[in-house]
Amino acid sequence: MTAVCPESRHAADISVNSLKSRNAFLTDPECILPEAVYVFVITGPAGSLPDFFVIHGAVMLEKEVDFFGKYGRDYKTKHGRGIPYKKHVAFKDNWSALEPSLSIAKNRFTARDAGA
Repeated sequence: MTAVCPESRHAADISVNSLKSRNAFLTDPECILPEAVYVFVITGPAGSLPDFFVIHGAVMLEKEVDFFGKYGRDYKTKHGRGIPYKKHVAFKDNWSALEPSLSIAKNRFTARDAGA
């Protein structure tokens, strides 16, 4: 999916994955595009507001071992590859990953940097 800002006309490739509850997001690191922005959504129960975790693909690839751990590209079962929920927490509502004026370096922070 591509999102376009109506004011700046900046376009960003976005991939959205959603779950109903906190769990690992099945994501194969071999399929991550460095220029894409990934939005992971936990929809929660009916009537509740969803939680959004916004991560730039380049950040996930740069910190691949931290994000995926043993469930990364060396994990034999491709269907089981994914990112545990706790690795997303530092990127909750990280909408700045969509802003073109910010360098990718500003979006590169870990859970330790975010105080989690």
